[in-house]
Amino acid sequence: MDLSERLVALGLSGYEARAYLALLRREGATPAEVARVAGLPRQRVYDVLRTLAERDLVMVVPGDHLRYAAADPESAVAALVQAKRQAMADLERDADDLVEQLTPVWDDGRDRGAPLQYVEVLRDQASAAARVSALINGAEREYLAFVRPPFFTQPTPDDNHEKAQVIRAIHDRSSLSYPQIAEHAKQAAVAGQAIRIVDSLPLKGVIVDRRVAALHLPDPVAGDTQYTTVVIDHPDMAELLAYAFEALWKTGVAPNEALGKDG
Repeated sequence: MDLSERLVALGLSGYEARAYLALLRREGATPAEVARVAGLPRQRVYDVLRTLAERDLVMVVPGDHLRYAAADPESAVAALVQAKRQAMADLERDADDLVEQLTPVWDDGRDRGAPLQYVEVLRDQASAAARVSALINGAEREYLAFVRPPFFTQPTPDDNHEKAQVIRAIHDRSSLSYPQIAEHAKQAAVAGQAIRIVDSLPLKGVIVDRRVAALHLPDPVAGDTQYTTVVIDHPDMAELLAYAFEALWKTGVAPNEALGKDG
């Protein structure tokens, strides 16, 4: 790194460094001489020298003609270092103030949570079954279910969702072709769980307390052999799905009636 580059590293511009070095090599010089020796544009040299004078790196030499002389290197470098220190102190002060202003914004962002924090996507069938079972078992007021094949786990009449005051399920008619499912529907109806059978359901899922819903979405390519489960913890979405449930419920028939028609 040459002298000019080292001066630039301390805060001078390229033109300023070249002008200061040109003046170091002589007792004094006119702006035109500085421009010639330093290789600066004549139209810029006056501004460059004025800036150096303001920073105490050059001084005007008394006389009939405008001449400049360089400050001694020790004083000049000390002035540049001091300016750097002052700039760093100002930067640190501004940084502290910026942190103080940004911290409340950051804290508020933590309170709001991520935009999709209420959406959970599960692709593993075992994890999805466990998550949905936990939702069902945690139902406090109401548990609504859309039931259709395929069944990766078989429901049993003693499933633990006795805390819910309202338990209703809509079954796709094709689910009754599974003996265990048909028997479950019969026993659940006897146990007081309201069940309706409809001709067809587009997908399966559950709605818990009109607060959270879990939907099992079949893969568009693989079909019913692969599912992605989406859990949406959002009351507005759960309420909308509940409206769909109620509309389908009105079109359904009781299990005994459906089984009688199928038998």
